[in-house]
Amino acid sequence: MAQSDFEKNGQSGNEDIELNQDEQKNTPPSDDEGREAAVESADDSPDIPPAEDEREELENLAKLFQEEYDKTLKEAEEEDAESPDTLDSDAPEAEETEDNDSPEDVAEEDLCVRCGKRERDLSISEDYEYCSRCREEMINKRVPFVSSLFKVLSIFAAFISIILFLGSYPAFLELAEGDKAVRENKIDSAIQHYASAIKNYESLNSSEKAAKGYVFAKFVPQSSILKAKLVKLLYENGYVTDVESYITTYFTERQLKNPLLRNVKNLKAQAAEFTANLQKAYSIIYNSLSLVPEEIPYEELAAKLDEMKNTPSEGETKNGAIFRQAAASTYKYYIAFVSGQGFDVQIAALEDTKALVPEAYWLYGHNLAFAYAKSGEKDKALSSVEELKKYNAEDPTPYAVEAAAFRVAGELDSAIAVANKGYELNPRYGYECLRQRAIAELLKGDVNTAFDTMNKVFTEFEEMDSYEYLMGEMGDTYAIICLAAGKTENYENLMELYEAFGYKQRTVLKDYKDGKLTLEQIFLEGKADVA
Repeated sequence: MAQSDFEKNGQSGNEDIELNQDEQKNTPPSDDEGREAAVESADDSPDIPPAEDEREELENLAKLFQEEYDKTLKEAEEEDAESPDTLDSDAPEAEETEDNDSPEDVAEEDLCVRCGKRERDLSISEDYEYCSRCREEMINKRVPFVSSLFKVLSIFAAFISIILFLGSYPAFLELAEGDKAVRENKIDSAIQHYASAIKNYESLNSSEKAAKGYVFAKFVPQSSILKAKLVKLLYENGYVTDVESYITTYFTERQLKNPLLRNVKNLKAQAAEFTANLQKAYSIIYNSLSLVPEEIPYEELAAKLDEMKNTPSEGETKNGAIFRQAAASTYKYYIAFVSGQGFDVQIAALEDTKALVPEAYWLYGHNLAFAYAKSGEKDKALSSVEELKKYNAEDPTPYAVEAAAFRVAGELDSAIAVANKGYELNPRYGYECLRQRAIAELLKGDVNTAFDTMNKVFTEFEEMDSYEYLMGEMGDTYAIICLAAGKTENYENLMELYEAFGYKQRTVLKDYKDGKLTLEQIFLEGKADVA
């Protein structure tokens, strides 16, 4: 059997970070076929000193400063040579006379505190301490050389600050947008903004801007905290199997010893332990995934997963023990799903996972909500939908779940309306919303409309050269609708793709073609879906 719908090897709405993908996908499966995440990793660029032929900009800045400094120094020296000690050089005798003519009847406390000879100028204020002449002298006194130098330095510093601000502004802007997206639970956008901000920071030290980058590296805040934010966001939203590689790319071991990055170091260890357990659980069922559902030895595999769940691993941490149990429960659900076990078995495994790691909604959330919806537990399904929307406001999958719940309840118009809302929220990754809409349209008797909806999905996958996403629920639904609408050619084209990918069509598809099942029996009863 080819890869199931619940094995996620796809892409999400983020194009800025590229995820590492193995043949064995460790991120837990999900039956929302349209939601994938791909993020493009950014290499951590160390400070690169400018090459000899790339220092021109830095040298120009230094040259400008030196010229201003020399100019100010020369002017100050010339003024020292030309200017007398007192500003009023034309009337020395008058000053002496004025000093000698100080009134003798003035009390000592009323004399100027600077010269001690003239009366304080009380016209300024009652407690003014200087005479009018001293006041004029202080106002007109020449600015000393040190002050002039300080002025030049201040201008130069302001010049550098403006350059630094303009260069780093794009990174600051992306960071601010990322923080805003996090507050609004727009996780996909937040990841994209953070990744873009990191790239902007790193570009300041790129080889083609080496001289400029050398200056910026000394003043612009390093992007370590930003990288830590991104890693945490990835860990909390389902990219656990990729977090370790991101941390290794972004940080050196020496950097991770910094107390400010302690959380990043802890996340690295947790992600590694979580990933190891997910891989172990997946390896137990891997060889059986190529079998048709009827041939999968569910009881045997479930027993092995229970053994893993109840057997502590050597040297595991407290968190590691929880991760081991959660991984075993998650893949117990998965093998129950692909082998066609009842909803009670699937839901029990998923609820167990939720009890172990409630914060890891990505591990159980979508699958549990769909299981509730297809089993007819509408209230539980809608409650789960509201939970999922709080985690990621940009995720269209909760709307697909809601549409499925309404569809199974026979509320077809509500199902179509909700599916449209989810697709409009994220057209690029709202394909499961379109599938749910097409099923509701089919059940309403709008066969041609249903075909147009699913043919749109097929065409878009064809344009993206992503036929593998048709190997499962998406393709089987399209096949049934093609048969219902009499689109024989489209059906045959799909069967050729199945053969090319080695995908064995499900029994439900053959039974519908042979007239053994009706549309209502497939989409409203039993599993309430093609799988």
